[in-house]
Amino acid sequence: MVATAVTVFVVCAVALSRSAVARAAVAQLPNTTGIDGELTAKHAVDRFFSLWIVFNNDDVTMSEKPFTILAPQNNASIQIPQERLTTHPESVKKLLLDHVVLGQKMDLAIGADLSFTTLGGRTVTVRAKQGNLIANGAKVVNLKVDVTNGRLIILDNYLFPEDLLEDHSFLQDMTEVLSFLQNGVRVFQHLLARSNITKLLKQGNLLINGVEVIKGDTPVTRGNIIFISEVLFVNESVVQQLHQQHKDKETPPLLAFPWFGAQFLSHAFLALERNPQFTHVTRFLNMADLAPHISGAGYTFFVPTDEAFNSIGLKHAPDNFLSNGQGLNVLLGHFVKGRLYDRDLADNATFMSLANKTLHIRRIKDNVTVEEANIVQSEVFVYNLGTMFFIDRVLFSGELPEIEMTTTSTTDGAGSSEWTEDGEAATVPDILLEGNEGATSATDGQRTDSVTVTTDAAAAVTTTVPT
Repeated sequence: MVATAVTVFVVCAVALSRSAVARAAVAQLPNTTGIDGELTAKHAVDRFFSLWIVFNNDDVTMSEKPFTILAPQNNASIQIPQERLTTHPESVKKLLLDHVVLGQKMDLAIGADLSFTTLGGRTVTVRAKQGNLIANGAKVVNLKVDVTNGRLIILDNYLFPEDLLEDHSFLQDMTEVLSFLQNGVRVFQHLLARSNITKLLKQGNLLINGVEVIKGDTPVTRGNIIFISEVLFVNESVVQQLHQQHKDKETPPLLAFPWFGAQFLSHAFLALERNPQFTHVTRFLNMADLAPHISGAGYTFFVPTDEAFNSIGLKHAPDNFLSNGQGLNVLLGHFVKGRLYDRDLADNATFMSLANKTLHIRRIKDNVTVEEANIVQSEVFVYNLGTMFFIDRVLFSGELPEIEMTTTSTTDGAGSSEWTEDGEAATVPDILLEGNEGATSATDGQRTDSVTVTTDAAAAVTTTVPT
């Protein structure tokens, strides 16, 4: 079924960068309760620390391990708008973790070049340059500002400013992952480097094949998950094509009527009711007590057309003609337990019907018959509940009961007729007595004519009217 509601689809990266792995493993943050607003304002890093509110809704704990936070000053060349905390919280969290070292107080005063890994999994390299210490391009303004159980290192800029230029951290992670591979991806890396990745961006949102990313960069072990608003490579025409090719796999709605416990029978009945070729079989089904015999799903129904019923004289048969007794048994002879496909109808194949009668299949090329009835349309799927095959003859029609019609007329010429099958009667219009004046009996002034209608698949209806 075509769904207009948003469908969530998960896109998984083939691998995960080291930074994403580290972020996935983070369950603790440094205990920054000893860093107050007066201190951060004094060293002009209060804007950086205001971003930490992004962790408020996360399930994290405070670690008592020593820590180092490399804090950019307020006048950093790249600024983070406050609304980014709500529009891109994951990228802000990544940014903060890339400025934290948990487990030690870093001492940059030793003067030697050094490298270390942040809580976000990124590598920071500190080198001396023209009398200053430079950490990944950011100048160290203050080597150490000691706080409770930790230390602040004040910088004039962010360590990884490229992360803030555009919201493309997933693309960066992918590039980093490719750089880890020894061979086999050099051509792709070259194309990626030369491509205009910014074409994927629209009004600050990342698009994949024109589909908006709802939430990016959700790292998991050995992978990365991105949530998008629609299924890729699927549109309405594709859905319609798939529906036509796989109608037998579609899940149906639950029907409370006509028969709640017989979903195949209910959906088949409603489908046939909409088709003008099946007015007879639907009226017979409506009156027959089939639900106990055809409960649930997983059936095949060989459905006679109206012409099939007309050819054996049942055009004017009452609706309850096949509702019980031998008539019901004939109707059950058209059902098979099990879901059959056209490929199952091989030459000389046999199937047992619900009337415990064997159905014999003959197949010569594309011509398929069941009990000498031609299949005029194959594989009419009733969702994933079962299959219908339309046939041009009524199966086991030779076993249909006789139809008896009793007519009664009065002296004024008015009359009525009743169809009787196995003792059950239903009133039908009297067409045999129109304009026929008859004698009355001596007792009640009425005359009774008995009409017997014999149905036969090979002959026309025969009527006998005793006088």
